[in-house]
Amino acid sequence: MLKDLNYISFDFETTGLDLKKDEPIQFWLVKFDKDFNVIAKYSTYIKPKKNISELKNIVSFITWLNLKDLKNAPYFEEVIPEIKKFFDEKTVLVWQNIEFDYDFLKKYWADFKPLELIDTFVIAKTIFHFFPSYSLEVLFDFVKDELGIDISEWGHAHDALVDSLMSMYVFRYSIEYLEKLFSKYPILLRFILKSDSFFNTIIDFSKFEIPSNINIFLPRFKKEIPPSRKVFIDKTWDIDSIKNFWQIRLSQWKIVEFVKNVVSLQRPVILSVSNKWKLEIIDKILESIGYTNKWFISQDIIFSEDKVEKFLTKSRFEDYEVNFLIKYFSHIYQGLSRLDINNFEEYKVFKFLTEKKEKKLPQIVLTTHGGLFSSIEKNLNLRDYVLFFLDRDWWYVSYSKYINVSLDLYDFLNKLEIILYQLKFLESGDVVLDFERLINQFMIFMGVLFMELTNKFKGINTNKLEIGPILEDIDFWRTKKMYGILKKQFNEVSKKLIKYDEFIQDLNNILLSLEEILKKLILVEKRMFQENKFYYIFHKQNEVINYGRFLNFLKGKFKKVIFWKL
Repeated sequence: MLKDLNYISFDFETTGLDLKKDEPIQFWLVKFDKDFNVIAKYSTYIKPKKNISELKNIVSFITWLNLKDLKNAPYFEEVIPEIKKFFDEKTVLVWQNIEFDYDFLKKYWADFKPLELIDTFVIAKTIFHFFPSYSLEVLFDFVKDELGIDISEWGHAHDALVDSLMSMYVFRYSIEYLEKLFSKYPILLRFILKSDSFFNTIIDFSKFEIPSNINIFLPRFKKEIPPSRKVFIDKTWDIDSIKNFWQIRLSQWKIVEFVKNVVSLQRPVILSVSNKWKLEIIDKILESIGYTNKWFISQDIIFSEDKVEKFLTKSRFEDYEVNFLIKYFSHIYQGLSRLDINNFEEYKVFKFLTEKKEKKLPQIVLTTHGGLFSSIEKNLNLRDYVLFFLDRDWWYVSYSKYINVSLDLYDFLNKLEIILYQLKFLESGDVVLDFERLINQFMIFMGVLFMELTNKFKGINTNKLEIGPILEDIDFWRTKKMYGILKKQFNEVSKKLIKYDEFIQDLNNILLSLEEILKKLILVEKRMFQENKFYYIFHKQNEVINYGRFLNFLKGKFKKVIFWKL
């Protein structure tokens, strides 16, 4: 499937992750062809210019290198001429999280420009679904068995050779998988051809029969297996006889038995747990007994036919839109029933394609505590359900997180970007331009606020500071001025979006959160994201939370509430 190009997987081991200060100490490259035959290898230890004795801890801890290997090694500038022999105008670089190593190479070879950069991390996030981690080691551990690779003589991870080979084989598995996917769904190639995706550089399209027309629908996800008629257990109990969790000793029950009892009730039930991992366990138990009359509060994939048509008939696609489509069809190919969304760009597309519809909820609803609280806030009608608030001991932590959620201006910016993405499909002209101006003004406001917050932290040896109200503080006069302009733009844009209730609600929520930051006493946390560059997180002053307030929050929202220590 690949074009006949010069493919190179390479890796640096370095003294650290700071491009300006740190230096390479080992370099490996593996050159291979379109059929993944290794053509050449090159390796060298590299002597850093800083005192080698200073590197003892970092070298031994992060890598498997010996300091003796570095003492007589050449400086990297001395081996650049030899390295250049492996590269030409048709070179495609392949690596996991390639930007860091590519920038290190450019540091010593400023005019180097490959034909294409392929990040196996980006491909992996597109075709490996529901993985616990997308690190190179985790991905390779999966593909080595699939490809039948023996790595016993390779050495250790974080040796540059080993990492280069692992990256090459992850790439090989990905390409072989994509070839099967494109053969099954050649329509994907039409979307790729309408983009600037790196796939256009490396794929030999002559190997496929590409449809002349674009289908204007997305295939449906796999239907789950109907619930089993099996009688799960003999022992049952009457849910209405349980007044509180003290009447049952959990030690008498195993989690599997508990779930089976819930199913046998044939009553609308909500199972709320403290974290998503426990939620997955309960879901797997339900799957193991063939039960599918369930729904995750956060899981509601209903695509609008009109929006899907608008999306699929675009004249050009962005890279992330192509990746979303590949990911979607990959889920279909693997027979999955849920979509694995794991980055902001994918979520933008997903958010646009979905629509809100009244949903007839099933017998069992699964949720985390946080999801439960959010559903109440969004007025999801669950009044006919019995709520099992599992992990009762977590009520304070879970409810406190919900009430005292931290505020991050970058989250607000992301929400604005999501609205803009949708507006570009739904509107044209002044409405879109005005919203773009709103986002630009929001970014100016952020910049001014962060600059004045940085001044507040000068000379203070702390990363947290109680500040406020900001709009009443003379040191934030520029922020006050920018907020006045921003608020006016919010109001003007809201008037033009009056027919989009969801957008108006999001804008109102952002404004309310900004008022929380600017008009109240607030705890500000300084975080560094680059050298001498900071951003800020805002923590509400902890509200007093007691059990009575928590019960009042749940009161009247459900048919019955049962607290359970899981």
